[in-house]
Amino acid sequence: IFTNAGGYPIKGHHILLRSLAIVKQKYPDVKLYIPGEPYIGKGVGFRIRMTGYLKYLLKIITTNNLLENIVFTGVISSEAMAQRIEGCHVYVMPSTVENHSSSLIEAMIVGAPCISSLVGGVASLIRHKHNGILYNSLDAESLAGNIIRVFENDNLALSISSEAIK
Repeated sequence: IFTNAGGYPIKGHHILLRSLAIVKQKYPDVKLYIPGEPYIGKGVGFRIRMTGYLKYLLKIITTNNLLENIVFTGVISSEAMAQRIEGCHVYVMPSTVENHSSSLIEAMIVGAPCISSLVGGVASLIRHKHNGILYNSLDAESLAGNIIRVFENDNLALSISSEAIK
């Protein structure tokens, strides 16, 4: 799973992490790739300066034993980002507020099967189950079910991918 960067609440990583915990029950080795520098595994000084939201994300991660399932990419070039997105099994845009998601458009262009929260202008980009999958932005269970659906249905993943490229 690849997602957008998101160290603040409107990017929806709290929903995605709760979904990841559900997906992990069926796929224990699932990996979530997050662009940017890690906020886990840092020293005490860093944790003291962490925002409340990052502390909340860390609590979800530790409570659900997700440390081994999350990979931070670090800062990477746009070419490396495109390669990572292209190589993922599913791209998830979990934002709770979004006018127009450039990262979602980029994921669609490279042909990643995309799952996105239904917020803002996303409905102008994705036709549900045609060139992507939409879910209620606050529904972690629905997101998890959609991720599992894409994992288990290669025909769905390929169809969504080819339509997204168009």
